Amino acid sequence: MNTPKQLSNAPEAAHIDEHLVEVITMNKMNSFAAMMLTAALSIPALALACGAPGSTTHVGGLMAVDQDNKSFTILDAQSGSPVSFVADDGILESLGGASGVIQVTYEQTGETLRALAVSR
Repeated sequence: MNTPKQLSNAPEAAHIDEHLVEVITMNKMNSFAAMMLTAALSIPALALACGAPGSTTHVGGLMAVDQDNKSFTILDAQSGSPVSFVADDGILESLGGASGVIQVTYEQTGETLRALAVSR
């Protein structure tokens, strides 16, 4: 069985150890930077549909579906506030048991937001 060569008390061992520490540190920094970049690019994309002038879409996490009142509520990604929509039975059925982020295309009549389509 081969055993690793011990380089104790040798200048090479110190150099190798320092190099390994640098490589590991750089890998961790690169991974963290990639994760932060992904998050920074993803969050505005979710809110973009809500903030466009003349927009008739909202994006957010599905909070509740109320079959009795023919409505559902999302937590808006841009404002962080609940937004409720009335919807037909087909849309409500498609949301049954669903969770996660959805995009709602709607029309507004007075204070009422009527969902026209929902996508995930």
